[in-house]
Amino acid sequence: MLARQVALRVPRVLGVRAFANRVDMVLKEDVAQLGFSGDVVNVKAGYARNFLYPQKKAVYATKLNVAKFAQAKEVDASIDTEREHAREKIIKRLSTIELTFKRHCPTPKPMTKSSVTAQNIVDMLEKQHGIVVGIARVVLPQELKSTGNHNVKIRVDDGIDEEVAAAKDAEAKVEAPVNPDAPASNTTQTILTQFESERFDTKAKKDNSTEAAVADEFVSSTPKRTVNLKVVINRR
Repeated sequence: MLARQVALRVPRVLGVRAFANRVDMVLKEDVAQLGFSGDVVNVKAGYARNFLYPQKKAVYATKLNVAKFAQAKEVDASIDTEREHAREKIIKRLSTIELTFKRHCPTPKPMTKSSVTAQNIVDMLEKQHGIVVGIARVVLPQELKSTGNHNVKIRVDDGIDEEVAAAKDAEAKVEAPVNPDAPASNTTQTILTQFESERFDTKAKKDNSTEAAVADEFVSSTPKRTVNLKVVINRR
Protein backbone atom coordinates (compact mmCIF):
# COMPACT_ATOMS: atom_id res chain seq x y z
CA MET A 1 0.00 0.00 0.00
CA LEU A 2 2.82 2.38 0.91
CA ALA A 3 4.67 1.58 -2.31
CA ARG A 4 1.54 2.35 -4.30
CA GLN A 5 1.11 5.73 -2.58
CA VAL A 6 4.73 6.66 -3.30
CA ALA A 7 4.33 5.68 -6.94
CA LEU A 8 1.27 7.89 -7.29
CA ARG A 9 3.23 10.91 -6.07
CA VAL A 10 5.88 10.57 -8.80
CA PRO A 11 5.00 12.80 -11.81
CA ARG A 12 4.81 10.85 -15.04
CA VAL A 13 6.08 12.20 -18.34
CA LEU A 14 3.40 12.24 -21.00
CA GLY A 15 3.90 9.27 -23.29
CA VAL A 16 6.96 8.00 -21.38
CA ARG A 17 7.01 4.83 -19.29
CA ALA A 18 9.88 3.11 -17.60
CA PHE A 19 11.53 0.72 -20.07
CA ALA A 20 8.99 1.74 -22.75
CA ASN A 21 9.71 0.60 -26.29
CA ARG A 22 8.27 3.81 -27.74
CA VAL A 23 8.02 7.36 -26.43
CA ASP A 24 6.31 10.60 -27.41
CA MET A 25 8.60 13.46 -28.46
CA VAL A 26 7.99 17.07 -29.46
CA LEU A 27 10.05 18.08 -32.50
CA LYS A 28 12.06 21.28 -32.09
CA GLU A 29 12.71 21.43 -35.83
CA ASP A 30 11.56 19.76 -39.03
CA VAL A 31 12.84 16.18 -39.32
CA ALA A 32 12.65 14.42 -42.67
CA GLN A 33 10.11 11.58 -42.88
CA LEU A 34 9.06 12.23 -39.29
CA GLY A 35 7.33 15.57 -38.88
CA PHE A 36 7.52 19.32 -38.59
CA SER A 37 8.60 21.59 -35.76
CA GLY A 38 6.05 21.46 -32.93
CA ASP A 39 4.63 18.07 -33.91
CA VAL A 40 4.23 15.38 -31.26
CA VAL A 41 5.59 12.13 -32.68
CA ASN A 42 5.77 8.61 -31.31
CA VAL A 43 9.17 7.02 -31.91
CA LYS A 44 11.28 4.16 -30.67
CA ALA A 45 12.87 4.89 -27.31
CA GLY A 46 16.36 4.18 -28.65
CA TYR A 47 15.90 6.60 -31.55
CA ALA A 48 14.78 9.31 -29.14
CA ARG A 49 17.53 8.60 -26.63
CA ASN A 50 20.40 8.20 -29.09
CA PHE A 51 19.52 10.71 -31.81
CA LEU A 52 16.58 13.08 -31.40
CA TYR A 53 17.27 14.22 -27.86
CA PRO A 54 21.11 14.47 -27.90
CA GLN A 55 21.02 16.20 -31.31
CA LYS A 56 18.54 18.71 -29.83
CA LYS A 57 16.03 17.93 -32.53
CA ALA A 58 13.29 17.04 -30.05
CA VAL A 59 12.36 17.04 -26.38
CA TYR A 60 10.32 14.59 -24.38
CA ALA A 61 6.60 15.26 -24.57
CA THR A 62 5.92 16.46 -21.05
CA LYS A 63 2.76 18.49 -20.60
CA LEU A 64 4.88 21.64 -20.28
CA ASN A 65 6.82 20.95 -23.49
CA VAL A 66 3.68 20.05 -25.43
CA ALA A 67 1.99 23.30 -24.38
CA LYS A 68 5.12 25.36 -25.05
CA PHE A 69 5.70 24.10 -28.57
CA ALA A 70 1.99 24.10 -29.42
CA GLN A 71 1.92 27.82 -28.69
CA ALA A 72 5.05 28.40 -30.78
CA LYS A 73 3.49 26.42 -33.63
CA GLU A 74 0.38 28.62 -33.53
CA VAL A 75 2.56 31.73 -33.74
CA ASP A 76 4.48 30.29 -36.71
CA ALA A 77 1.21 29.43 -38.45
CA SER A 78 -0.03 32.97 -37.91
CA ILE A 79 3.18 34.39 -39.39
CA ASP A 80 2.92 32.05 -42.39
CA THR A 81 -0.66 33.21 -42.97
CA GLU A 82 0.38 36.86 -42.87
CA ARG A 83 3.24 36.19 -45.27
CA GLU A 84 0.92 34.40 -47.68
CA HIS A 85 -1.55 37.30 -47.61
CA ALA A 86 1.31 39.72 -48.29
CA ARG A 87 2.51 37.47 -51.11
CA GLU A 88 -0.94 37.48 -52.74
CA LYS A 89 -0.95 41.29 -52.64
CA ILE A 90 2.49 41.33 -54.22
CA ILE A 91 1.40 38.98 -57.00
CA LYS A 92 -1.69 41.06 -57.72
CA ARG A 93 0.30 44.30 -57.74
CA LEU A 94 3.09 43.07 -60.00
CA SER A 95 0.69 41.43 -62.44
CA THR A 96 -0.98 44.80 -63.14
CA ILE A 97 2.24 46.75 -63.78
CA GLU A 98 3.62 47.50 -67.23
CA LEU A 99 7.17 48.79 -67.52
CA THR A 100 8.02 50.72 -70.67
CA PHE A 101 11.56 51.26 -71.92
CA LYS A 102 12.81 53.14 -74.98
CA ARG A 103 15.83 51.92 -76.87
CA HIS A 104 17.59 53.05 -80.04
CA CYS A 105 17.43 50.70 -83.04
CA PRO A 106 20.29 51.33 -85.51
CA THR A 107 18.42 49.54 -88.33
CA PRO A 108 14.77 49.06 -89.35
CA LYS A 109 14.94 45.70 -87.65
CA PRO A 110 13.53 45.42 -84.09
CA MET A 111 16.95 44.71 -82.60
CA THR A 112 18.01 47.39 -80.10
CA LYS A 113 21.47 48.84 -79.70
CA SER A 114 21.39 48.55 -75.91
CA SER A 115 19.53 45.92 -73.93
CA VAL A 116 17.12 45.95 -71.00
CA THR A 117 18.69 44.17 -68.03
CA ALA A 118 17.41 42.81 -64.74
CA GLN A 119 19.03 45.82 -63.08
CA ASN A 120 17.04 48.16 -65.35
CA ILE A 121 13.84 46.37 -64.36
CA VAL A 122 14.37 46.55 -60.58
CA ASP A 123 15.46 50.19 -60.86
CA MET A 124 12.30 51.18 -62.75
CA LEU A 125 10.08 49.22 -60.36
CA GLU A 126 11.53 51.17 -57.46
CA LYS A 127 11.61 54.55 -59.20
CA GLN A 128 8.15 54.51 -60.78
CA HIS A 129 6.20 52.25 -58.43
CA GLY A 130 8.06 52.33 -55.13
CA ILE A 131 8.50 48.56 -55.22
CA VAL A 132 11.83 47.14 -54.14
CA VAL A 133 12.58 43.73 -55.66
CA GLY A 134 15.84 41.90 -55.14
CA ILE A 135 17.59 41.54 -58.48
CA ALA A 136 18.00 37.81 -57.79
CA ARG A 137 14.20 37.50 -58.02
CA VAL A 138 14.17 38.63 -61.67
CA VAL A 139 14.22 35.54 -63.88
CA LEU A 140 15.98 36.83 -66.98
CA PRO A 141 18.28 34.24 -68.58
CA GLN A 142 19.14 36.69 -71.37
CA GLU A 143 18.95 40.46 -71.57
CA LEU A 144 16.08 41.84 -73.66
CA LYS A 145 17.38 43.14 -77.00
CA SER A 146 14.30 43.54 -79.17
CA THR A 147 11.33 45.88 -79.28
CA GLY A 148 7.85 44.66 -78.42
CA ASN A 149 6.14 43.04 -75.45
CA HIS A 150 8.00 40.77 -73.07
CA ASN A 151 6.87 38.75 -70.06
CA VAL A 152 9.51 38.68 -67.34
CA LYS A 153 9.04 36.31 -64.43
CA ILE A 154 9.53 37.64 -60.90
CA ARG A 155 10.05 35.07 -58.17
CA VAL A 156 7.92 35.58 -55.06
CA ASP A 157 8.71 32.34 -53.20
CA ASP A 158 10.73 32.15 -49.99
CA GLY A 159 13.18 29.63 -51.43
CA ILE A 160 15.10 32.44 -53.13
CA ASP A 161 16.53 33.42 -49.73
CA GLU A 162 18.35 30.08 -49.45
CA GLU A 163 19.60 30.33 -53.02
CA VAL A 164 20.87 33.89 -52.56
CA ALA A 165 22.63 32.90 -49.33
CA ALA A 166 24.19 29.88 -51.03
CA ALA A 167 25.27 31.94 -54.03
CA LYS A 168 26.81 34.64 -51.84
CA ASP A 169 28.59 32.01 -49.76
CA ALA A 170 30.01 30.45 -52.92
CA GLU A 171 30.94 33.89 -54.25
CA ALA A 172 32.85 34.64 -51.05
CA LYS A 173 35.03 31.60 -51.67
CA VAL A 174 36.18 32.88 -55.06
CA GLU A 175 37.99 36.05 -56.02
CA ALA A 176 35.27 38.47 -57.07
CA PRO A 177 33.31 40.04 -54.16
CA VAL A 178 29.62 40.83 -54.30
CA ASN A 179 29.00 44.49 -55.04
CA PRO A 180 26.43 46.28 -52.84
CA ASP A 181 23.39 47.70 -54.59
CA ALA A 182 21.32 50.78 -53.79
CA PRO A 183 19.65 50.75 -50.34
CA ALA A 184 16.05 49.66 -50.17
CA SER A 185 13.37 52.33 -50.06
CA ASN A 186 11.61 52.95 -46.76
CA THR A 187 8.32 54.01 -48.35
CA THR A 188 5.08 52.32 -47.39
CA GLN A 189 4.95 50.81 -50.88
CA THR A 190 8.21 48.93 -50.41
CA ILE A 191 7.37 45.24 -50.64
CA LEU A 192 9.10 41.89 -50.84
CA THR A 193 11.28 42.96 -47.90
CA GLN A 194 9.34 40.60 -45.64
CA PHE A 195 10.95 37.77 -47.59
CA GLU A 196 14.39 39.06 -46.61
CA SER A 197 15.71 39.01 -50.15
CA GLU A 198 18.99 40.82 -50.66
CA ARG A 199 19.85 42.93 -53.66
CA PHE A 200 23.20 42.27 -55.23
CA ASP A 201 24.90 42.82 -58.57
CA THR A 202 24.77 39.53 -60.47
CA LYS A 203 27.27 40.91 -62.99
CA ALA A 204 30.00 41.26 -60.35
CA LYS A 205 31.54 38.07 -61.75
CA LYS A 206 31.30 36.90 -65.34
CA ASP A 207 31.78 33.23 -64.50
CA ASN A 208 28.88 32.40 -62.20
CA SER A 209 28.95 28.64 -62.71
CA THR A 210 29.84 28.09 -59.05
CA GLU A 211 26.87 30.09 -57.81
CA ALA A 212 24.53 28.31 -60.21
CA ALA A 213 25.79 24.91 -59.14
CA VAL A 214 25.21 25.68 -55.47
CA ALA A 215 21.79 27.19 -56.10
CA ASP A 216 20.74 24.11 -58.06
CA GLU A 217 20.93 22.11 -54.84
CA PHE A 218 17.71 23.80 -53.74
CA VAL A 219 15.78 23.40 -56.97
CA SER A 220 14.34 19.97 -56.24
CA SER A 221 13.32 20.76 -52.65
CA THR A 222 12.16 24.38 -53.00
CA PRO A 223 9.05 25.12 -55.06
CA LYS A 224 9.48 28.18 -57.25
CA ARG A 225 6.58 30.59 -57.50
CA THR A 226 6.61 33.38 -60.06
CA VAL A 227 4.45 36.19 -61.39
CA ASN A 228 4.66 37.60 -64.92
CA LEU A 229 5.70 41.23 -65.18
CA LYS A 230 4.92 42.94 -68.48
CA VAL A 231 7.87 44.76 -70.03
CA VAL A 232 7.47 46.82 -73.21
CA ILE A 233 10.40 48.05 -75.28
CA ASN A 234 9.63 50.81 -77.78
CA ARG A 235 11.81 52.23 -80.50
CA ARG A 236 13.34 55.56 -79.60
